Order: sequence, then structure tokens, then C-alpha cells
Amino acid sequence: MAHATQRKSNHRKEEKESPVWSRRYWTGKGNVEVAVWSNVIEQDGNDREVFSATIKKTYKDGEEYKESGSFFPEELPLVAFALQDAFSFISATQDRK
Repeated sequence: MAHATQRKSNHRKEEKESPVWSRRYWTGKGNVEVAVWSNVIEQDGNDREVFSATIKKTYKDGEEYKESGSFFPEELPLVAFALQDAFSFISATQDRK
């Protein structure tokens, strides 16, 4: 049976949330950045911390910096490595609790 979950915000809306962990990896043409985010949810009357990960590419187009969630085939091994690092961080953090 599914249980309802409700997110609890640890931050006021006017404050920008920051990741609990992030890393950048140089691709040769830009950066791949992976970030891990923490959220507290209420589940069955108990608070529980859950993690999520995001990944993006930052590159320079002329004088302007741009972001993308798309990757060229040659960037995919680095994307996989970055996501594995995020998974390792999350696993180590959960093991300490």
C-alpha cells in the first residue's frame, strides 16, 4: 500500500537552496556538473531525509555561458562517472545515519 508523503522545507522561499554535494568535471569543451540535493519528507508520521541528483553541462557559446541537459556520445562516460560519484556520496551519507 502506498503511503502519502509530504515535503518539508528547511528553507524560506526567498533563500536559494544549495546542493549538499557537487562536483565539476572538465569535458575538454565545457564542464559536466553533478549535484546532490537533500529533502526532508514526512512519511507515516516520521521525518525522513531523501536525496536526488541533477546533472548538467555548462559551455561557452561565443562570449555567453549556456547550460544543457544534453550530452554528446563522447561525454557519456564522464556523465556516468559523475553520476557514480554522486551515488557513492549518497551511499556513504546514508551509511553514517
